[in-house]
Amino acid sequence: MCLYTADGTRYVLPCGFTLDHSDHNSFAGRGLKVQCIAPARRWRVAFNGLLRTSAVQGKEVDGPEVHVKFGFIWTPVSHTLEVPVEVCPTLMAENFAKLPLVKMLWQIEQFGTDLDVYDQGGMMTGEVVIGGETTELQLWGSKVRSKGALNAFPGSEDHHFGFLQDGKIYHLVHTHDYADSEGLFYGSMYLPSQRMHPIDYCLIRTKELKYGKPLRLYISAGSEDNAIQVNHIDVALTFTTEDSSKAFQVVAGCLKSDGVKGNGFTVRIQRRGRTTYRIPDYYRHIVLPAAQGDQGVEHPLAVSITQQICKKPELTGGKGSSLALLHSISEQYRTVKIEMEPSQLPLSLNILFDVHVVYCAQSLCYYYEGVQYIFIEPRIPAACQRDHALSAIVSLVPKSQGMRRQCQRVLSFFLHRGGSLADLKDTCKRVVLSMEKLPLQEVVKDEVVECLQKFGSDYGRRTFAIRSSAVGEDCEEMSSAGQMQTFLGVRGTAKIFESIVRCWASQFSFTAVNYKRQYGQVLNSPMAVVIQEMVSAKVAGVMFTCDPVNGDPSYITVTANYGLGESVVSASAEPDIFLLKRTDGMRPVLHSVQVGQKSVYTTESETEGVLMQPVPEEKTKQKCMTDEQVEQLAFIGTQIERCYAAPCDMEWAIQDGKHYLLQCRPVSSILKETDNELIHEFDSALKSEKELLTKANVSEVFPGAVTPLGYSIIRVCFDTFGKAADNSLMPSSAHDPTFYTPLWLPISRAQVFLLLSQGQSPHGGDVMAKAMLYSMLGRDISNDPLRQQSVQRPGQIDPKKMPLWALYIAKLLLTQQKQLDAVTRLSQSYNLSMEGLSTAHQMYRRIGANLRFLAKPSTALIESFARSSLYNLAILRILIAAKGDMTPEVFRDFSRMLRGCDTESADVPNSILELGNLLRESEDRDRFLTMSVEDATEWLKTTESKCGVKFREFLEKHGHRNVKEFDVYTKPWGMEPSSLIASLKAAAKAQSSTGSRTTEQWTFDELSYELTTFQRIVLSFLLPRARTAIAGRETAKSASVRMIHKFRIAFLQLAAQMVHEGRIPEPSVMFFMDFEEIGQLLSCRSPSIMSKAVRRSRLYAQLNKETYPALILGVPKPIVREMKYTDGDLELKGSPMSQGIARGCARVVQYFEEADLIKKGEILITAATDTGWTPYFPLLAGVVTEIGGPLSHGAVVAREYGLPCVVGVDGATSLLRSGDFIVLDGNAGILKKVSQEDGEEEVLI
Repeated sequence: MCLYTADGTRYVLPCGFTLDHSDHNSFAGRGLKVQCIAPARRWRVAFNGLLRTSAVQGKEVDGPEVHVKFGFIWTPVSHTLEVPVEVCPTLMAENFAKLPLVKMLWQIEQFGTDLDVYDQGGMMTGEVVIGGETTELQLWGSKVRSKGALNAFPGSEDHHFGFLQDGKIYHLVHTHDYADSEGLFYGSMYLPSQRMHPIDYCLIRTKELKYGKPLRLYISAGSEDNAIQVNHIDVALTFTTEDSSKAFQVVAGCLKSDGVKGNGFTVRIQRRGRTTYRIPDYYRHIVLPAAQGDQGVEHPLAVSITQQICKKPELTGGKGSSLALLHSISEQYRTVKIEMEPSQLPLSLNILFDVHVVYCAQSLCYYYEGVQYIFIEPRIPAACQRDHALSAIVSLVPKSQGMRRQCQRVLSFFLHRGGSLADLKDTCKRVVLSMEKLPLQEVVKDEVVECLQKFGSDYGRRTFAIRSSAVGEDCEEMSSAGQMQTFLGVRGTAKIFESIVRCWASQFSFTAVNYKRQYGQVLNSPMAVVIQEMVSAKVAGVMFTCDPVNGDPSYITVTANYGLGESVVSASAEPDIFLLKRTDGMRPVLHSVQVGQKSVYTTESETEGVLMQPVPEEKTKQKCMTDEQVEQLAFIGTQIERCYAAPCDMEWAIQDGKHYLLQCRPVSSILKETDNELIHEFDSALKSEKELLTKANVSEVFPGAVTPLGYSIIRVCFDTFGKAADNSLMPSSAHDPTFYTPLWLPISRAQVFLLLSQGQSPHGGDVMAKAMLYSMLGRDISNDPLRQQSVQRPGQIDPKKMPLWALYIAKLLLTQQKQLDAVTRLSQSYNLSMEGLSTAHQMYRRIGANLRFLAKPSTALIESFARSSLYNLAILRILIAAKGDMTPEVFRDFSRMLRGCDTESADVPNSILELGNLLRESEDRDRFLTMSVEDATEWLKTTESKCGVKFREFLEKHGHRNVKEFDVYTKPWGMEPSSLIASLKAAAKAQSSTGSRTTEQWTFDELSYELTTFQRIVLSFLLPRARTAIAGRETAKSASVRMIHKFRIAFLQLAAQMVHEGRIPEPSVMFFMDFEEIGQLLSCRSPSIMSKAVRRSRLYAQLNKETYPALILGVPKPIVREMKYTDGDLELKGSPMSQGIARGCARVVQYFEEADLIKKGEILITAATDTGWTPYFPLLAGVVTEIGGPLSHGAVVAREYGLPCVVGVDGATSLLRSGDFIVLDGNAGILKKVSQEDGEEEVLI
């Protein structure tokens, strides 16, 4: 691996033989991990380790090793291109045609057999930490995944990778394994304005990989020809070893093509032929021989760590298997000489030879006084349901009436999640006490005694530690540290038997059960027990062979205290902390010492157990170990670490100058996902760093952050089912055939944006383009520097598709009502029932099978937006032509023309106003105002008064609406009416209002400029249809939201069932998994998914409050808000969207949660509004938003109520504060802050 930085420094991870830590979904080794999160959609690339500095400012050096840590999330910008299926046949024919016929046919067949590769362009987002300095980066390039045959014959091939700043990505392969001496060319090129294409022509000039010598590539793909010059920025870097069958040369370069710059690199692979690898002896302890005939073999109930079977963690658990490995390693170092520098002293590495592990291999039944007991079955299937596991617990307890009642309480608590944590704690205590009373079965006793006899005939006088060893502990997802009990200082056979049972019982302690609940694991998991002779240590502690916080392997951390290590592990005393630095030699050297207080230490009791004793005062200020002892211990740690090929966490003890290792486990947290990775995990890839995005009207539909499950459904609606509508609306010949990338709505940092670089914002002075952007953003951005710097890719129109496109547009404009009636009926009649389903997996499958019903409402919503936009742009074009230019006056007139639309969103505040008047006049007004939200809701749902009837009618019609209504995580008014009740209380408190929706119709006489007769006729035709289209858009939106609400109800039922089955600790956690992760969790109870979901839920509040500028160039960065408030008078300019003048106090609302502070007569100042805000409109005197346009929610509803509205007032929420007296001029688009004496105190509505 090599890492290049912008300042010319190059870091490398030298090639070397290592252990493969890969699993079913990742490739891992030497601190590097490449993990598939979602095939062809998301990958993770992470590293934590040391890289050697090989170049500084472009000059070769043999520099020091530096700690480097990074984590990137890769997401695609394109579909995949398969090789050899999608290679260019013309290019292949040119390459193979030069061969003799027989050889040509054989090579063509071989080419198709050997290669199974796909290319996919993408972007990686993440953080890189180099020497403690953190940098956030976005990187573009190709992902190449090969599953073909490995060619073992000598040969070579070059891979040329490159990314240009306009978004083009190429991967060119030149191999000498096929064709004639000139070799074979193939590859791919991603053209952002089109799609991924196979390379159909290429030519390479200057093939040497030399520093300073340019490489020239001529590549043709699709309809574009590209001449690319590659200037190598350093000498080629070679990766190989003496035993390696391959050598890799890597050289980076700067690209230039038609004035567009970029970056790339070339990889040259040279194969030397077959070779034999020699596995180092220190890896042989970890690499287990393949089991032969292991199926059906009955394993013993107790095994020694000297037996090979003890290395299997699935049988002996984490501690047991690690002790077996340590014993194997210690045996090697007893016989193998360790080469050391002359200054180093001989070392002794010991662990107790006869450490034994006991594990239950099958269900064990026995009888005691006629009452049956059953030991826990450790091999419970992964898909075991929670009720099965609890049935086993019930069977463990005597069948007395009182005990049965206690066990039924256990079962009831876990299956129905009743009670509090205090109830859980009490229940667990009862179960543990009941289990501890169970005697150990004789067959187990016999095997334990047989193993104990290997300690010698005096084993009864020896002191032992009885430790839990759960299967699955110490893994990357779950450490299970300290969850089960350990018993120290155990003497005598009877106490050993008792401690074994108590160890098993501790699995059902409150600590262990609650830990498993948080990760959605089965309560009754397999667990072995370790019987380990204790060391009467003079000093003991814990050692990390890396920095325990950031994973830096250049440091080793040792914590130590007098006596046994229990005082260090349990944190009952402040230990000494020794920090050691690795050197180029083998032996680490002491770097620093922090002497702890060491107020107490743990020692063995003379009878049984251990005691906590005070440390003499003079010793508390001294180091408990000599420097020589610490360095010897650290050196032993490096040797153990080498065997694991990963940083380790070790418990150790020193007795009579000998070092004992009591436990060892790989440090599981060094490659754990960072918060930055989780924040960007679901980000959509941008095609370049010059993409133009906006929040604009998107903030109204998708305000704040969306949850992973919410975005899964949004993508189904707008990407999966919106693709057909997009293909029809855009008669282009280059549609992406896959669903890997979003169409219009990319997501970043959990927030949804609108992409403006796919032809929506062409450069130049096109009037319609300006009008379209003005309608979205509420201001003219034609001269905005960000727009000028952005890249634009107008779609290439396919003339053959134009007739079909015209037919589609005609159908779109003429079939509105039929489409809306159909989706309205569907949304009202559709029922996603979970009746008859008993498991979460069945519910999940039914929801997945019913996602197809979102297609029609989603298509109707997209087409309604398109229909409304077409009419509006046509009207704007006429007005601009009549006026002669696009001015604020044109948009003011345009806003007035659209007044009078009978929209569903505008019906919400009207209904609130009517209901508020009824409550104000009701005899229950005072009682209603003093009720809690819950009591007020219950009263309105049950009372037979006019207020109750009107409230229930409102919920029936609008109960599925609220702020963030497209996110299934959000509860609508029908489920969570707190914001609705707050607005009703505000309306009931206010004085009687005569305000209502304006019904005044616009006339041509209101225009200040002349229209031609033809323009009047066309406008007379367009205006009623435009108003109908706006109303239709709101109807389609309501139908879509109602359908999503049906799925919301189903998801809540699924979440409740998952809690019931013990798969998640609480229902809300499920919404922080995407739909695919839920399916994976139902299949395997993955603790990794659970852990990420919980962490995402904690980050959600932060992401939900982030705000963004109206226009964004490249990857979105949230605004770091600074208070810009000014005490004096202030005037701000925006775009008028609804006429009128209002004077009154400002109500600045940064977040929707603050909306209940709105008082009657105030002027709302916020970033944007959506449907959830509509209950507050009857209270307002005016509306000001930082972003928006003529069709934004706030503008539409404000026009319906005759409220002055100005949008596009950038910075208003920062420059003003609640209580400021302001004048809002909706005619001129001006907002003024003045002293109250300068304005009228009477607020105009």
